[in-house]
Amino acid sequence: MARGAFGRHRGGQAAASSTRTAPPVVVGAGQAGIQAADSLGAAGHTGPVVVLGDEAGLPHQRPPLSKDVVTDEGDPAPLPLVGERFFTEKRIGFRPGTTVRRIDRARHSVVLADGEELRYSALVLATGAAPRPLTVPGAGSADVLELRTLADARALRASLLRARSAVVVGAGFTGLELAAAARRPGVEVTVPEFADRVLGRAVSPETGPSRMPKTTSVVATIHRLRATVSTESLNRKPRTLIGIVPMITSQASR
Repeated sequence: MARGAFGRHRGGQAAASSTRTAPPVVVGAGQAGIQAADSLGAAGHTGPVVVLGDEAGLPHQRPPLSKDVVTDEGDPAPLPLVGERFFTEKRIGFRPGTTVRRIDRARHSVVLADGEELRYSALVLATGAAPRPLTVPGAGSADVLELRTLADARALRASLLRARSAVVVGAGFTGLELAAAARRPGVEVTVPEFADRVLGRAVSPETGPSRMPKTTSVVATIHRLRATVSTESLNRKPRTLIGIVPMITSQASR
């Protein structure tokens, strides 16, 4: 795998290269980050580029995480966004499992979790979204899980195999896909949503599922899922569960 070491040095040491010769650095190895790195070359950049990703392994597609990865009985490999050859041919130094702790704009550098300082000529932040943390009592319990990474999806699958019931917080596309996936092994699923309808951020009231008969079945069919979901709407009150990207909590083992 191509690993970049362009323009880096330990904090406290003199910079190995000036800002003028440092590479562009992209923080985030999802769809946006990989596209940004690729587009730099298309725009005329001829030097190296560094892409930092906090997950291990090659960048992968995220939509399957709420579908096939959660429901597959085996251990499916994620669908890659690009292969190793992409990084070699594009002169992109890809560094997986790397977390940025601080940005030093005065020094044109990022400081990594291990203390390494990495200089940049331009910095692209493409870190993507993260689940909104729950602030209610019990949110730190071991059976309250979130969905963002491949590791999260695999942990959810293991939990759903033991669960009798589950709560998925958030009735957007990802939440409903995950809820429908959870129904396949027979788990009883409830989806609390603070808005007055499901998919409120994605579709208009005229075309949304609130206007359709058998709402949850239709939503499941649209997303190529073969399950129905029980959906509830909650008012915005103290201690109400609220989520943009879903979290899931499962009750005791079967």
